[in-house]
Amino acid sequence: MGLTNVQVGINVFSQGDPDTDFWTAIGQLGGPCFRASLDYVGVDMYADVFTPGDISDSVTTILDVLRNQSMPLAGLGASVPIHASENGWPTGEGRTEAQQVNAFDEGLRTVNSLRGRDNVTHYEVFALRDADSNIDSIWYQFGILHSDYTPKPAFATVRDLFDALG
Repeated sequence: MGLTNVQVGINVFSQGDPDTDFWTAIGQLGGPCFRASLDYVGVDMYADVFTPGDISDSVTTILDVLRNQSMPLAGLGASVPIHASENGWPTGEGRTEAQQVNAFDEGLRTVNSLRGRDNVTHYEVFALRDADSNIDSIWYQFGILHSDYTPKPAFATVRDLFDALG
């Protein structure tokens, strides 16, 4: 039984600063075999979560730095797709569900607007449901569903944007 549709990728967390040591080292250590075998680079984007700021600007910077500064250090060109492999914005600790709707709306629309420029082929939400909606901490409320599986308003926003944007 062969695996014919398995993709191999690497995943990185980014706030928009290139980790030059990592990218240079992975390019040197992996060499041509690594570059030829790699199907995508995944990026974890948490715009306005760990570093406050404009969501659209943050997403744009993260993708731009990854595509034009980081990946070239490893010898990875524009033909290697980027997967937005983790994306989220939590509620809790003064973060409202209405703000989560806006964050997903702005973030997803920005990724969509840049997908042609940066060869972004996938977008994944970090957490479908909260770990525990009763704990008022962002670490427990990243989901677009409450921990009892009832939808937060962001669920409909994400669903509708996936449908509208493809």
